[in-house]
Amino acid sequence: MSDREDRMLLALLAYELFGGALPEDADGVDWPGLMQKANDHAVTALLYSGVKEMEGVPEAIVGRARGMALQASICSERVLNEQARIIALLTEGGIPCAVLKGTSVACLYPHPEVRLPGDVDILVGEEKLDAADAVMRAAGFSFEQDGEKHRNYRKADVLVEVHRVTSLFPYTEKGQFADAYMRAALDETATGCMGGVSFPMLTVKFQLVALLAHMVQHMTSSGIGLRQLCDWAVTVHQLRGSIGQEDVELLHRCGLLRYASIVTRACEKYLGLPACGWRQDVPDELVDATMADILEVGNFYAQQGERTLSSTMMSNRREAQPGSHNPVVNYFRYARYLMEVQYPWAKSPLWVPIFSVYFPLRWVIRVMRGQRKGANPIKSMKTAQIREKLLREMELYR
Repeated sequence: MSDREDRMLLALLAYELFGGALPEDADGVDWPGLMQKANDHAVTALLYSGVKEMEGVPEAIVGRARGMALQASICSERVLNEQARIIALLTEGGIPCAVLKGTSVACLYPHPEVRLPGDVDILVGEEKLDAADAVMRAAGFSFEQDGEKHRNYRKADVLVEVHRVTSLFPYTEKGQFADAYMRAALDETATGCMGGVSFPMLTVKFQLVALLAHMVQHMTSSGIGLRQLCDWAVTVHQLRGSIGQEDVELLHRCGLLRYASIVTRACEKYLGLPACGWRQDVPDELVDATMADILEVGNFYAQQGERTLSSTMMSNRREAQPGSHNPVVNYFRYARYLMEVQYPWAKSPLWVPIFSVYFPLRWVIRVMRGQRKGANPIKSMKTAQIREKLLREMELYR
């Protein structure tokens, strides 16, 4: 997709989010390509308010956007009702909780119902995780897997992640400060409301750190997409009257102020977010490179094969010291990490070379079966090196 379609896509999002001016000329736009990219970023429903007002947009495109808006509304209602039922059961069981991301962000959109929902993320904390497990099973959810950050449950097409922590933080001084700080997130919660349904959510200071940490976690692997950027844009816009110097200082102490400034400036420059006085100045080149990275990736699982493969060649962002910039060395470190997570019985370092060969073979087999997208290892290595440089300039948790 060309720069013209990128600019049109961003202009349509700016119109929906902040009432930005619509482009006058719809001619010559690769509308199918634009819609495909919007689908990859899970923002198609947000385009409906704009495409229906523009002259020259093919009726088929307007119809697709309208259909996605309706689908998002139906999905939002179903997820919201399921979330309300779970929260009610947790509350009855004396389990403090708060919604992370999802509806806690969607409620800040001009039209919350067209923000396509993903998983339901609910924070309960480590101590209440087993009690929450009983609640989830009683609510008809099946346990799927346990991870370092959360446990996954599913019922039909609704996936719920019950969090022991808000996010995973690196072992830097600022990263560990953020980790300790966020473990108190349930000590004080706010109340959000969407579609007449109320729910507990994080207060401003915890919400800002939680959203940024979530974005950083994905940014340091395959990357984030436009939906995550839109989430941040509406959050800082709606909370601008509540973001004070103490919050800015908190972001600095967590090592997230520079990243917050980069993505906020990107929202101002490309999505029409009114200027935020609290952010720091950052180089335009860094903002542009970040936006290019975001436009390329899509919404989490829509990544191209090279993106996914390149993420295995990048340094571990949880380390106290910056990792190697050698993609081959980074791959072996990633293989060891994956081995420890997926095969905890393989404790000996002697297993590392075996699994370092096994994982690529498993990936090739899955590509041949159509379960994974193919990727060029050389291109993936170059992508890893480019993204490593970008991430170093962001100074995450430093």
